[in-house]
Amino acid sequence: MTPGDASIIAFKFVDWENGNLSSRDDYKYGVGEMTEYSHFYYFDFMILNPDGGNYTGLPLAGAPGFVVSKKDGHAKVISFGEMASLDEEEERIDTVYELLISIKENKVDLSKVKIAYNLTSKQLLLLVRTVQQESFNRLRARDILQEIVKKDTFGS
Repeated sequence: MTPGDASIIAFKFVDWENGNLSSRDDYKYGVGEMTEYSHFYYFDFMILNPDGGNYTGLPLAGAPGFVVSKKDGHAKVISFGEMASLDEEEERIDTVYELLISIKENKVDLSKVKIAYNLTSKQLLLLVRTVQQESFNRLRARDILQEIVKKDTFGS
């Protein structure tokens, strides 16, 4: 899904949300700034006057925005807590990606990797072999680590 595709879905979603504002006629939602995450596009809600101008009424509380899934195009409102989780997940993905790049380039102490991720020797060896043999991007890096931990944990 491209950012343009996500924007089209976002505007349709906001139109749908505005259609559900039956008890309020002093504001409507607009589509604010977009931020791209690994699995979603996040959009801020804008609060607008019914004519589309800047909202001048009483302060409103509510969700900060919504996400559009890159996988299936589904849009949903998210809370402030869920928004923070998006940032935390991106940090975890970046950390794992940087770790695997360091392993590939032999720039990391493998004993520290073993301890940090609670890996068995077998899992560590499999991780190193996989990283040395495979090309990967940020998202694939996380999947590689998860697959290796799962293999030994569940006897696959």
